Parts: sequence; C-alpha cells; structure tokens
Amino acid sequence: MAHFYEFSLRAAKALLGLSTILVHTGFYEDALQHLASVSNAAPSPSLQAQTSLLRAESCLRLNRYDLAVTELEAARCGFALLGDSSGEIEAERIRNTVLRDRGLHVEAVLQAQHLVQRARAGRVQPLTLAGCLRSLSRSLALTHQINDALAAAQEALDIASVVGSIRARGNAQLAFGEAYRHGFNLEEASSRYRLAIRDAESISNRDSLLWASLGLADTLVLQNRAEDARRILTELGDVVAGAGERYPLEHLHWLLSVRTVDFLLGGCTPDQLRSITMGYRSMGIEWPEEYVETVLAVSSHLPAKRMVFVYQPERPLKLVV
Repeated sequence: MAHFYEFSLRAAKALLGLSTILVHTGFYEDALQHLASVSNAAPSPSLQAQTSLLRAESCLRLNRYDLAVTELEAARCGFALLGDSSGEIEAERIRNTVLRDRGLHVEAVLQAQHLVQRARAGRVQPLTLAGCLRSLSRSLALTHQINDALAAAQEALDIASVVGSIRARGNAQLAFGEAYRHGFNLEEASSRYRLAIRDAESISNRDSLLWASLGLADTLVLQNRAEDARRILTELGDVVAGAGERYPLEHLHWLLSVRTVDFLLGGCTPDQLRSITMGYRSMGIEWPEEYVETVLAVSSHLPAKRMVFVYQPERPLKLVV
C-alpha cells in the first residue's frame, strides 16, 4: 500500500508539473484535463491546494471568472491549513487579475497594496513578492497613479534581475509598458512592450506575449501609426484569429484593435465596430462600449478619419480633433 501511495504521489507531481508547463505556454484546456486526474492520483493536501491554484489560473485565462474564484478560495483555504503563506498570497494575487478584468480597479489597487504589505511582512519568496508588485503596478496604472505604478514595476524588475528569472523580467517589462501607456509616455511604452515580447518569445510565455503585443498595437494607434499597428495585429492574428475559445479575452481585444484600425483607415463600418462589444458584455466587461462610442463620436467630425489621442486623468482615453 505504501509503495502504491508513493507511486501515486510521483504520478500526481508529474501531472502537476506538466500542467504548470501547459498553463505557462497557453494550453489552458489541456492543463485542466490533466489537473482533473491529479486529485485521484494522490490525496496530498499540498497537491490539492496546488491543483486548485492551477485550475484557477487556467479558468482565469479562459475568462471563466466564477469558476476561477471558486478554485482560488479552495486553494487559499488549502494553503492556509498548511501554513503556506506564499500559496495563500499567490491565490490572492491571481484574484487581483479577476478584479482588474471586471473593471473593479479601485478595489484591485487596495487588494494589491494589502498583498504587497503581507508579502513583505511574511518574508515570502522573492518571486512571490515580485508577482504582487506587478499586480500592484498594473492596478495603479488603471487608476492613473503612474509614478507609483512605475515604482512598483521597477522593484519587480529589480527582483527578477537578482533572481535571474526571464519570465519575471518579461512580466515586469509588461507592467512598465502598461504604466507608461496609461501615462501617455508612448515612446517608453513601446520600448517596454518590445522588451516584454522579446522575453516572452524566448521562453514561450504565451500570456505575456499576447498582452504585450496587444499593448504595443494600442500604443501605435495612440501615436497615430495605424499602419504599423496593423502589421503587429496581422502577426498576432496568426495566434489568436481562430482562437476565440482558447484565448477568449485576448481574441476580443485583438478583434477590437483590428476593427478600430480598419475604421481609422476607412475599412470598417460603425456597426461592425460596435458589434465587438457584445462579446465583452457577455463577460461582464463594459469599458469597450464607451471606447467604441468615443471613437465613433470623434471620427464623425473628421473627414479623413484621422484622430489625435490625448490622455486625461479621469478617463483611460480621450480623442480630440
């Protein structure tokens, strides 16, 4: 019996390791299939908590938010019973992405600030702290607290450099890109996104690659470089164009960006642009509707469909003639 348990434990760990690789490289449905077998392979409380955490991350990437939250709570409780503060913090850090995706930006900032404080006090692993700092940076960027967002991103990058983690370094560069874009420092945003893309490509970090590429395309649009943005989006289309089920939110963002660029260049109708928002609405995400109506309202006064984008603190984006 002991021999069988040891074999089952090794099998469960192997499945967990494989699932981790699948999550990190963007194969979320495949990861969920393997994770379904882990619970039956060995009844280890630690493995159960880790399995719930990976299930949660997979569900998050597939934008199944309610399932993700359920799995995160299971993971958090499991890690708490084990006295694993790093695991608890990691579960809460993933929940921060749920808050951001759902537009709860102020709540996301408060939650991330608490996470960073707890990580510092608990003396967790450096990369766990770096993850919390990235979550804080990206939350602060969405509420236009740019200097604080940059400071958090810099600390996360410093940790990644000391540890020597390419993944953490690339993710920190992505956080920088987001902060600079929301702060309308577009040249620096473009540079940071390209660094994030470089690191993501080197280790097949699919999530970072997609979001950095989408951020770069948005930045180019903000710079009135629609043709350059189109080239980035065309390359990205090789990954996401037919992958609405595999990358639901990324696919929608890509499609919104493609349609926006097409509209700016005169190749898309207002109704075609508006139609993209229905997919967001089904996820409970509302900001694209205001974004699209702003693009349409401003462009109606421009015969050449050329716009200048100006950052204002009260809104993510304002378009003016």
